[in-house]
Amino acid sequence: IEATYLAWLKVKGLDLRDPIAHFEAHGVGLSEGRFFGAAPGEYVRLNFGCPRKTLDEALARLAKAVQSVRH
Repeated sequence: IEATYLAWLKVKGLDLRDPIAHFEAHGVGLSEGRFFGAAPGEYVRLNFGCPRKTLDEALARLAKAVQSVRH
């Protein structure tokens, strides 16, 4: 059986100068994808190996962070 507790989120379309800072400003700490071989600003990594309540809160904050981006 294979499993993971990491999710790669493609954020390139949000056109953020600093995706990590943007999400941290909304209360979510993510890992920069470039440390794992992705192009800078293209992907962030979410570790969801946590209690369900914590994950629910993180997802709500992620949604607010994405909604705050104006195009």
